[in-house]
Amino acid sequence: ELNPTSPKSEALDALLDDIMDDIFENTDEELDTYGQVKACYDYLVSNVRYGSHMANRGAMVDDSVSCRSIYQGYGAVEGFGAVALTAEVGMCNAYASAFILMARNIGLNAYLVKGQTRSRGGGYAYHEWAEILVGDEIYVFDPQLDPSLAHQGLGSYTHFGQTHGQPG
Repeated sequence: ELNPTSPKSEALDALLDDIMDDIFENTDEELDTYGQVKACYDYLVSNVRYGSHMANRGAMVDDSVSCRSIYQGYGAVEGFGAVALTAEVGMCNAYASAFILMARNIGLNAYLVKGQTRSRGGGYAYHEWAEILVGDEIYVFDPQLDPSLAHQGLGSYTHFGQTHGQPG
């Protein structure tokens, strides 16, 4: 059962609605929930580049609302998600936050997870990603890490909808 939720920021809600409309207008068929989630994931992978979202907190969501003010008023998920959706730049938490906002707009129970991932040089590095709870199962989504792995020839969609028990 889907329960769509909107960001608390009215400006971010309007921007997100416009982006979601653009994503779904560019398809020739009616998408099921999986297709909608994949289209949102693909949008972020294609449109957001890796870089400092902190340097872009001043990006304007509309004529009077900045990403910084959204962050200060509504927290990291809305604030960093706003940067990724307006300035189209961010690090792991901005990508994940934007994906969470999109998934919640569809009606899914999405949330931000903080932890570690393997680093290229060995060992582990701090990282944030999105998870969606469906029934009793948790699915992992990492729209920032996937393009990096694909660029290294390690496959696409390795962190799209995997459970913790699946190899990724």
